[in-house]
This record gives sequence, C-alpha cells and structure tokens, in this order.
Amino acid sequence: RPPEMLMYMGGWGMEFLPPEQEEKRIGINDYSFYRTGVVNAASRKIMEALETGKPYPIKAAWIQTTDLITGTAPDPLRTKRNMETLDFVVGVDLFMTATMMAFADVLLPAAAYPERNGIRVGDGCQRGETINKAVDGGECKADMEILLDLGKRFNPEAWPWDTVEDMYSHILKGATGLSFEELQQDAPVYLPYEYYKYKTGKLRSDGNVGFNTRTGRVELYSLWYESLGLDPLPQFSEPTPSPYATPELYEEYPLIIITGPRMWGYFHSENRRQEHLRAIQPEPTIEMHPDTAMKYGVSDGEWVWVEGHRGRAKRVVATTPTLDPRVVSTSHGWSHPEEGAETLFGMEDLNINKLIAWEDMSKIGVGANYKTMLCKIYKV
Repeated sequence: RPPEMLMYMGGWGMEFLPPEQEEKRIGINDYSFYRTGVVNAASRKIMEALETGKPYPIKAAWIQTTDLITGTAPDPLRTKRNMETLDFVVGVDLFMTATMMAFADVLLPAAAYPERNGIRVGDGCQRGETINKAVDGGECKADMEILLDLGKRFNPEAWPWDTVEDMYSHILKGATGLSFEELQQDAPVYLPYEYYKYKTGKLRSDGNVGFNTRTGRVELYSLWYESLGLDPLPQFSEPTPSPYATPELYEEYPLIIITGPRMWGYFHSENRRQEHLRAIQPEPTIEMHPDTAMKYGVSDGEWVWVEGHRGRAKRVVATTPTLDPRVVSTSHGWSHPEEGAETLFGMEDLNINKLIAWEDMSKIGVGANYKTMLCKIYKV
C-alpha cells in the first residue's frame, strides 16, 4: 500500500483538550472503541442524552457538512424531535436543506468549490492536489475559513494562522514538506514509495522488522480487539431483524431490503437540486426482481410504500433480473426540493431511514442496520 499523505480522519489538535474534558466526550465510557483514536462522540448516545439529559444536558449544536434528517441518520422523526429540544443551532451549508429549515437559528452560507481554496488528497490519501479558487464567493465563506474564524475566537493558541492557506501549509509540511502554494504548482504530488518496508523496520515507529501491529506479524487474532474487550477473531453475527433472527417478523415482512446502493450523480443527500443531475434519476426507485413485482401486483413506474416494523417510505418500482427475488434494493438521501419547506421537502414520505432505529448500532458503537432489514411493499 502506498504511504498516506495525510492521516486526516482523526483530525488534529487533541493535545489542546484537557483529560477531564476528554472524559466528557459522550460515548467514551460506553464503547471502548472510542478510546482508540476515534475523536467524535457516539451518535446513538447523543440521541439518548438529548432525551434524558444524561450524562449532561445538550444545549446547542453546530451542524456543518451534513443533512441529518435527509441523509444517513437513523430514525429521522426521532432525530428531529430530539434536535428540536436544543436552545440554539448554527448551520453551515450551500443550501437550505431540510435539516437547516428544521433546526437552524443562524445559517452561514458556505462557498462552493469554485469559490475557495482547499486541499484534495485523493482516494486513500496518496495523491496530493489542490482546489483552486476561480471566482469570488461574495458573502459566502469556505467551510475551513468559517472554522478558522471560530477557532481563533475560542482558542487562539490552537488556531495561530492568519489565513486558511497558512493553515493548509502547516498541515502539509509534516507529510510532504510543501507549502500550499508549492502544492498548487506541483500537483499532483505523490510521496516516495518503497516496497518491503516490513523487512527493514521502516514500517514501524520502533524501527523493528515486521508489520505495524503489536506482535509485528499479520494478526488474524487481533490483540487490539482483545484489548478492547471485543472478540479477537472474525465472527459472523446474524443481523437483527432477519429471516433467521426474527422469523415471526419475517412472516409479516417477507422481503430483505438493502438501503446502501449508490447512484451516479448523487452523494448521500446531495445534488437533488441540480436539474441536470436530478434528470439522471428523478425519483427514488426500489429495485426488485420481476417475479417479486408480479407476486405483489406492482409494476415499473408505480409508487409503492416500503414498510418495515418501524416505519415506511415511498418508492417507485424498477424491476431488474439481477436481484434475488427475496431481496429489494433502494438508495437513501432522498428529498423533493420542489415540494417546499412546509413538508421539509418530502422528508417524512421519502426517508428510507424511517425503517432503521438508533438502537441498531453495532457492538463498537458505529454503523447501523442499513443493508439487511425486513420489509413488505404495497401500492400507494
């Protein structure tokens, strides 16, 4: 594997967080996984804290680069009820999304990519590129410019840069030795690549020969997982619900539904407002085998309800012989911007995550049952 240019998933600046504040991170005492370099709070426990006030009441939210109740959050109606209890919400977005319409007391308009400078490190973080500002964004500001302004007010020591370009240069220096302006000129940039580093000790911080694991070996038995109190060996856990885990539910909801497929033109809840992209797939479809459609008396182009034991959402039938007749598949992130703000762009009718509960999280506190739920279908 080529060397990674920026290990950005964990963020930066944790050294400024005192230990007593770190212990207040919601979920850190519920899931051992959150003590292993994960820097966010556990979303399921945030939902519970909003409802119970424990371990402490949550009063405000800053929502940036996410559309909670249209995108990936489970149980959007519960999410909406809980978020409405907050005293103050600030949103940052390109559009007045359903989330911004529902919650934001203040909305800061974000700059689109032609209106800002930025770093692009490529899939897998192995290729260094830049986003280069082409036009003036007017009153909009780049996401990172907004965060820099906010950070300088909260803690100037942790945000010492005058411009976002200075901040980018600081981030890049350690990995590439380049400033932002130099990366602009030289992009694309790749780090030097060396094979068989495990033979020479260059793969480990201690300089010993081997892989970057506790034993130096390829660990099929994960000592890291064992240290977290998790099963150190790969295992299969039957999803819940499923035909085998909940046979009584399977009788009422006899189809297995996948809600994770991707579509050209869309990314999560993005781009439904772009007419040329919306034209690629104008409506949310549910794919099924032709035999399945015949069995339930529906046909291509018809609107159906897709219902699980927790909720339902509307979809348009699209038949395909590529699916198992027991399985149906649909995408997430749907809204109808043309419906207007009164219905939050059709959120209640279209959000397939109404079938998913926050309690569906995995044992380590991340993910949800997005791909193996049970459902039934019937005409709208």
